[in-house]
Amino acid sequence: MKDIQRWLRRVRYRFRKQGLTMKYIWSMERSGKGRYHFHVVLSGGIDRDELEQLWGLGYANSKRLQFDRSGLTALSRYMTKNYDEDGDRPAYRAYNPSKNLIDPEPTYNDSRVRSRRRAAELADMDWNAWRELYPDYEVADLQPFTSDEYGSIYIFARLRRTERKGRNPHERKRTGRTDPAGIPGQRGLSGGNRAGPAPAPGGKH
Repeated sequence: MKDIQRWLRRVRYRFRKQGLTMKYIWSMERSGKGRYHFHVVLSGGIDRDELEQLWGLGYANSKRLQFDRSGLTALSRYMTKNYDEDGDRPAYRAYNPSKNLIDPEPTYNDSRVRSRRRAAELADMDWNAWRELYPDYEVADLQPFTSDEYGSIYIFARLRRTERKGRNPHERKRTGRTDPAGIPGQRGLSGGNRAGPAPAPGGKH
């Protein structure tokens, strides 16, 4: 993992030189041929060609992040699937974030849903009810279920902040259109090592 740390130091130097703040998340994955490679989500500001050149260890490819209806949910799931066939994780954690990321603050009780009737409307995908309660959001994913034991209605919903007229899209609150760790993502980069099959976890790469 020294290779990714060296690359991050090079990129951090470029960010500081331009007066930018660097935020990132990276994960390591082993291919079917036994080679390790890295996935990185990085805040914007540096030319993508330069990011690839700074890797210097073989193939590197960067892309501008594209947000779909669910934001970056699919990407986050892909990056955190770091388990091999034996269930062993090649890195200590499934992902490795920079220390300056802002953790989201979960809400455990939403007092806007005060009745079973309103909960039933939301569970039945009454989009007018959703827009009334959350006018600045659209529903990206909805999974309602009812408890057979208690008869209570439970709803798992993923909401995506919409862009309102008159608001600068680059001045979003931290609950805005960001990835799960709070990066207003601009770059996604994957890099592989040109060396042969990598050693066991805990080795150089």
